[in-house]
Amino acid sequence: MLGPLVVEQDGRDFTPTAPKLRTLLGLLVAQQNRMVRTSALIDELWGETPPGSARAVVQTYVHRLRRLFLGEGAVPAEIGLHTYGDGYCLRVPTTRVDHCAFNDLVRDGAAARAGGDLDRASTLLRRALALWHGPAMAGVETGSRLSAFAARMEENRLHALEARIDVDLELGLHRVLVAELKEHVLTFPLHEGFHARLMRALYGCDRRPEALDVYRDFRHRMISSVGLEPSNSLQRLHQSMISGETPAGSRYP
Repeated sequence: MLGPLVVEQDGRDFTPTAPKLRTLLGLLVAQQNRMVRTSALIDELWGETPPGSARAVVQTYVHRLRRLFLGEGAVPAEIGLHTYGDGYCLRVPTTRVDHCAFNDLVRDGAAARAGGDLDRASTLLRRALALWHGPAMAGVETGSRLSAFAARMEENRLHALEARIDVDLELGLHRVLVAELKEHVLTFPLHEGFHARLMRALYGCDRRPEALDVYRDFRHRMISSVGLEPSNSLQRLHQSMISGETPAGSRYP
């Protein structure tokens, strides 16, 4: 889910290749351990123009998934695709689903940071981010529900990345972070948070002129692109660096 949709067990790949099957499986995994109504599956598969035989086709797709996974012994008994009234539920332990493992690691990383264990927090957040292998749901035809799921996971990924960088800044890893943050500001040219973190990293390794240049370039880009000044917090960070103060919330060697 955190990249291309992949189903593996004991080194064997059981990922369905048919586009509609991949979409159906993707929605069931995104809603694992919860019942997904047939109407929701139909909407995800065909949008506003479902065929008249949509319900029968969904039943056929579910049968094919069961045969693919269960018939060939692809998954252990703890995983099952069950029918519940007018819908289906994929029962699967959260430990076997990458987006659940990601969320758990991010939560544990936040707890470690709050408890003052920055090294553990950095390790956990790095492990969480390492679960990603591309854009969420890559290669899957997504309807409204899976598109929303993918957007939410991408936002969670970005927040986890920001948190990991913040922890590493608190650990004093400014020199290590400069190159990474330069890449991020090129990827996200209007992302104020990454620019602020790059300024902190540069300032923390005695490269104040470059830190001030980052602010100047970002301010020019903001004004020319969207007609806005940087936020008050970024302006305060900039002013503190001009004054030679240690920016609030930062540790420097």
